[in-house]
Amino acid sequence: MDRDELIDSGRGLVFHIARHYGGSEADPFRADLRAAGMLALIRAAAAFDAARGTSFSTYAWAAIRRACAHELRRLTSPATVPAGVRPAQRPRAAAPVVDDEGHETPAVELLAADAPGPEALAETAVVVRLVRQAVASLPRRDAAVVRTRYLGDELRSMDEAGAVLGISRQRVCQIEARAFRGLRRMLT
Repeated sequence: MDRDELIDSGRGLVFHIARHYGGSEADPFRADLRAAGMLALIRAAAAFDAARGTSFSTYAWAAIRRACAHELRRLTSPATVPAGVRPAQRPRAAAPVVDDEGHETPAVELLAADAPGPEALAETAVVVRLVRQAVASLPRRDAAVVRTRYLGDELRSMDEAGAVLGISRQRVCQIEARAFRGLRRMLT
């Protein structure tokens, strides 16, 4: 098969995987997931080598899934401010700014030329608070996966999160997908 035939044969796979990650047809992320999946399909078709003994659908499945998961993480990142969140008023005093976890940051650091402005910090704090509240309402295991991977001191890979939680990488991926579907329903 040539590259164009491989892409045509894999198009349904992209729609299937995007539907798995994107929920209903009305989901605003569905089109972005399909676009990311199609780009991954095109790259997979260009790199596919039939001599290795793997079918194209098996080869493309992993690439499309990875691309959709990455795109979903990008789209649902806490840094993405949901519509309707308004910037907070500028602080009037030079007192330290305290975040939700009680960490103090001197106001001078916040006002540095290369630092984000108070509005951006306030928006981020609001979004983080909303996400943390939504995560807290998830089932216990889903919340544990999301907290371990994204809400700790550093981002962790699926392998690292699996080791911490005592489950496989694949199970982390499944639980994370379920958790993101739940978060999307709560936050949209």
